[in-house]
Amino acid sequence: MKKLILFTAVSIFTVVSVQAQYIVKWEKYNLQYESPVEVLRYQTESDAVFGYDALSLAIDIEVFPYKEYAQEHIKDPELGAFTVAGWMGFKDVKSGGKLPNIKNGFYVTGTSADIDGTIYPTAIIVIVDKEKSFVYEATVDCYDGKIDHAIKIVNSFRYTD
Repeated sequence: MKKLILFTAVSIFTVVSVQAQYIVKWEKYNLQYESPVEVLRYQTESDAVFGYDALSLAIDIEVFPYKEYAQEHIKDPELGAFTVAGWMGFKDVKSGGKLPNIKNGFYVTGTSADIDGTIYPTAIIVIVDKEKSFVYEATVDCYDGKIDHAIKIVNSFRYTD
């Protein structure tokens, strides 16, 4: 009986730990996402950049006022995502589709490389927030090679208000 109880307790703990999600909020801009692993914030070059990382992934978000962003990308976030991926030198770029929780958000997937040449999957998001007159660009880099982590993170983006 003790073995059955112990097995059940370990099984429940394993299921709970596998399903754990970490919610990351950028309060200043009312934006959040969920990560399958715990990520830690790191110092960025400005208040307009929000960066988190772990050994297996990195998520960076930058916010731009409308007036500083290309008008064709405001009108077409899909074009914006493809363009940003090109500027960043990503390869094998493919349409990911619309974000399920944000009306004017779109993403693409592709691959990038570290300085040492290691190739890893990545996703680029462009979100146009017409109400607040901001555009967000986000990158999700998966150093563990698991693009499904990037897609889960991308699909979890939402506004907090």
